[in-house]
Amino acid sequence: MGLLVSALFLGQFANPWVFDPLRRAFGVEQAFLVVGAGFLALAFIILAQGFLSSRVPPVVRSES
Repeated sequence: MGLLVSALFLGQFANPWVFDPLRRAFGVEQAFLVVGAGFLALAFIILAQGFLSSRVPPVVRSES
């Protein structure tokens, strides 16, 4: 519950600095699309990083 409330307050705090310049530059509809595209790109980066780091390195066998 605390994380949810913190996210809501952070969103209200960051809104004038993040969304207002986008709204002025692109309009309301396009600003939502820009923010959504940014979150989608971030999700793909996080997923790709997770898939790449989950690979198990090959086992090196020594000949003894």
